[in-house]
Amino acid sequence: MLIVPLHQRLTLARFPWVTALLIVLNVLIHFGFQSRDESAYRNAAEIYRRSGLIELEMPVLQQHLLARSRADLAASLPHWPEPQRSRTAVELQAMDPLLTTRLGRNPPVETSDSALMQRWRSDRAQVERQLAFAFTPKYMLLFHEPSVLRHMASMFLHADGGHLLGNMLFLAVLGLMTEAALGPWLFLGVYLLAGFGGGMLSVLRHFGEFGSALGASGAIAGLMGACCVIWGMRKIRVFYWAFVYFDYVRVPALALLPFWLGWELWHMWSSPDAGIGFDAHAGGIMTGALACFAIRKLGWERREVLDEEVEAEQGVDWFAQARLALGKLEFSAAREMTGRLVEKFPRDREAWRLRLRAWRDRPSDENWHAAARQLLLGQLKPLASLDEDIALFGEYSIASGGKPQLTEAELAALGARWVQGGRLAAAERMTLSLLDAAEPGEDARRLALRVALACHEAGDHAGFQRIGGRLYVSCPGSAETARLQRLLGEP
Repeated sequence: MLIVPLHQRLTLARFPWVTALLIVLNVLIHFGFQSRDESAYRNAAEIYRRSGLIELEMPVLQQHLLARSRADLAASLPHWPEPQRSRTAVELQAMDPLLTTRLGRNPPVETSDSALMQRWRSDRAQVERQLAFAFTPKYMLLFHEPSVLRHMASMFLHADGGHLLGNMLFLAVLGLMTEAALGPWLFLGVYLLAGFGGGMLSVLRHFGEFGSALGASGAIAGLMGACCVIWGMRKIRVFYWAFVYFDYVRVPALALLPFWLGWELWHMWSSPDAGIGFDAHAGGIMTGALACFAIRKLGWERREVLDEEVEAEQGVDWFAQARLALGKLEFSAAREMTGRLVEKFPRDREAWRLRLRAWRDRPSDENWHAAARQLLLGQLKPLASLDEDIALFGEYSIASGGKPQLTEAELAALGARWVQGGRLAAAERMTLSLLDAAEPGEDARRLALRVALACHEAGDHAGFQRIGGRLYVSCPGSAETARLQRLLGEP
């Protein structure tokens, strides 16, 4: 499932400059500095394989992996294909400075053989020179050797282009909302603090383990928590996607906080080997949220920006916007707009008419049934004519496959209204459909009696016979049937 806030539009007056600079910085670091990692690893692995260092140093590698509690890798590494073994060996050295130090202090050759020793030192120096060109290993966060520098620098590193793209898209969306509400400097402070907090939780959870982490997702997750808290109970527009279903909805921003945090915590415990820093995400969300609780307490948020957004929305002609969206067949946008309409004007008939049209492409959805129910039974203004009621019910019944989601009492109330207005044909159809039930209830029987009497008074003897006969067959022992029998003079 994906939930993304899409509340504010990009304008020059409120352009998120810090967000843009962060995106540019991440892109430059990835494609500028990190781009040399691959050639460094490839060249070092080639030297490692060609020189035979992989065979000479394998015992030291295995001992080191055992000391790092990686017995599984120590046992399997010697059996891997040659290119894969060499590549893994040099990446381990790049990521773990202690391993390089241990290899240098513990020559895997006999010290008496000076020629072999000299060759080994020459080959080792070549490998280390190549690895020195690699940028990422110097700044990625190491669980086994954490440092403040690595902690801060790692949030600007990414594993590959896909990792970078996903993070930058979320940074752009969340930065647009959060930077406007906090201002550039507070926003930058929350971003960096959340990245540090996310990394701290990750380090604490994996403390002492052999491993690493990198990426801006902890800081970006912090913007999720910050966005929820800073917008508070104000309703924001969010896009959600679950499998093939997607739509927009307006919810209080704070309501997203437990969902986002719970999602990350659940994945942190249920998917420990997913290769994704769910712990950093959760730590970032909590840090960003706590920071913004403090900011709100101190009154440092840009309240005028938050309030201005609400006031601007109140001035929008949502009726015109909804009609325009429906005219373009943009049902998703129309559903969002009509949702605001019925929220602001809950007794306005036109608002509910537009709401029904917005959901006409999904007649099985509860929102569509709710709109039909309001139009047929709600106390809306202006009042609808009986003919409008009858036509609407007919369309609703057909679209529902003859099974409108109305109770017997609600259907009987509609029928009674039509009887009172002299629309006996429509009332008769409603009555006969209610009497078709396996056990017609009291509301159906009373309506049948009322329609039968109205037909009798109007001189419609055929209608009287149809209703009376059906009532007699469906409910032979009922009080309503007995009353009709007395009216006809039957014993």
